[in-house]
Amino acid sequence: MLRDRTTRVGSWCLAVQFLVTAGVLFLVPVFVQTTLDYDALRSGLTLLPATATLIVAAAAFSALVGARRATHKSIIVVGFLAIAGGAVQVALMLGPGISGLDLAPGLVLAGLGLGACAMLPDLVQSSARPDNVSDVAGLSRSVSYLGQSVGVALGGVVLLGVLLSSFAAGVRDSQVLTGQQKSVVTQTVESGLQAAAVSDAQAVAVLADKGITGPAADELVRINAAARVDGLRAAVLAMGVLALIGMALAMRLPRRPRLHSVPDR
Repeated sequence: MLRDRTTRVGSWCLAVQFLVTAGVLFLVPVFVQTTLDYDALRSGLTLLPATATLIVAAAAFSALVGARRATHKSIIVVGFLAIAGGAVQVALMLGPGISGLDLAPGLVLAGLGLGACAMLPDLVQSSARPDNVSDVAGLSRSVSYLGQSVGVALGGVVLLGVLLSSFAAGVRDSQVLTGQQKSVVTQTVESGLQAAAVSDAQAVAVLADKGITGPAADELVRINAAARVDGLRAAVLAMGVLALIGMALAMRLPRRPRLHSVPDR
């Protein structure tokens, strides 16, 4: 089954597509909820441009392929490129003082790319021989689920890794914190403190619970906010890089793969 290049390369592309999709759809809500204090409903509405564009683009690109005005390969390659461009656009916009609408252009571009890449399951499964249809369908679903799982995990790893590094650098360079305060904070972070991307209000509550208030608390909240944005930006950009890897993989797809009809059941 994997000797077929369309099945083999298409499955890798599927994994990357779902990885990037899951990563972006995980990171954007984290940003709007922790930085813009959005609730779940507003977070969902922020993602609406990407969802709507995905649906429209998938239908439009499917019609183009059906009319033989474009190939699966060309659409998928352009799709991954659009996802990468959308990720970069979103990453550049991340920061305090913006609204969910400011993320719309990048999300629309990413949604356009995701709609184009929606051709992948059709390409992979229709390339299977009639006696391999079930196996290829199972493979495509498995790699899709694997990509989703890895996308969320990888996005979280990059986010927290950069957040902690940026936070430590901010504490070290702070002109407000005393040497003793810097030492305590650094030791707390290095001692294996469970880290998470938290909002400013949550950070204030945690610091107050530890008895830290006043200028020191304000400085730590500011450092945390900057580190959080650095982590989110790096994680979204990582999704963009992975989309470019997906594009490189898609370029290895056959220009005109042999498509088999699925037998009636």
